[in-house]
Amino acid sequence: LSYEVPAFTQRIWGRNLLVQAYLTLPVLSLCAGIVFLFARHLSRSWACAFVAAAVVIASGAKAYNYTKVLTLTVALVAVYGFVRAPTFSRLCVLAAWTVVAALFRHDYAVYVGVAVLIAIVGAEPWPWRVPLRRVTIYASLCLLFSLPSILWVMLHGGILGYVDVVLRSISSEGRRLAR
Repeated sequence: LSYEVPAFTQRIWGRNLLVQAYLTLPVLSLCAGIVFLFARHLSRSWACAFVAAAVVIASGAKAYNYTKVLTLTVALVAVYGFVRAPTFSRLCVLAAWTVVAALFRHDYAVYVGVAVLIAIVGAEPWPWRVPLRRVTIYASLCLLFSLPSILWVMLHGGILGYVDVVLRSISSEGRRLAR
């Protein structure tokens, strides 16, 4: 999705960098707005909401990093919704968003997945069968929602080839950052 979303917008509005700005800047603004509303809801304070939104803006997220801000902002709201009312449909939303996060970048899925697992256990830790059942359902839904991508990878190079490419990419990035 990191490549396809910008490519899709360029197919619609034309192939230039202004189109990228039309995509990224509104998404970053939308995320700041969501954080503002979320902070206002939680704190019931306009000042806290302004500070939270200002922190998002002042964090200096680069325009190319809009996917991280979007992924984590939506995950935050979805996790909060699940903790307030842990329903099956909200668990489905969390699983679907985890897969979307993975389609942007694999590490985003780790961030979202860890938050979801903590939320599942924290929402109702006892009896232990409840969070265990929810974690199992969440993992099963993630696998189900990932099946189209998994099948695509299997058809176009295989799972082992894909894992090899990902591991080599991580290794080269680690060497680059170590310099």
